[in-house]
Amino acid sequence: MLSVIASVALFASCSSTQPTATTTSDSTYEVPCSGPGYRTDATTFRATANAVAGNEDVARKQATTSARTELAASINATIKAVSDNYAKNYVEGETPATVQRFEELARTVVSQKISGSHIICEKYQKMGEAKYKCYVCVELATADVLSALNSSLSNDSKLKIDYDYEKFKKTFEEEMAKLAE
Repeated sequence: MLSVIASVALFASCSSTQPTATTTSDSTYEVPCSGPGYRTDATTFRATANAVAGNEDVARKQATTSARTELAASINATIKAVSDNYAKNYVEGETPATVQRFEELARTVVSQKISGSHIICEKYQKMGEAKYKCYVCVELATADVLSALNSSLSNDSKLKIDYDYEKFKKTFEEEMAKLAE
């Protein structure tokens, strides 16, 4: 009888290491510095990113750099659409060279303005003994981008002939409204 009890106890202890039920990893969770308040809208370009590193400062720098890279890509895509639409709708005798010049100036402006972006959210998560995860969201006002573009386009002698700020601004605002939808 004792051997039967020992066998049952041994069997029960061995079977307890086996999963008793199938579990799923489907769950909802919130990512810091993301969500509706951290998305690009009609007045502000925004981008989020995160990074993992051995210390908080390195994680912050990596996340900020990634977010600014994403911000630049978003602005460049928007400016390309604006430049294409503006050139097609308003520039007399539109040429590929004109559109390319708009885009080149836009890339230069974006590169200069990204350094003026600022962090609106920064959160950290400790991951084990020697790792930190940093989440950031950076933003840049569309008015700042538009103003810098206007200044750059107004000062370009080749584009100055065809450039109309109010029409360019209208095209820019229409493109930003699409992003906000």
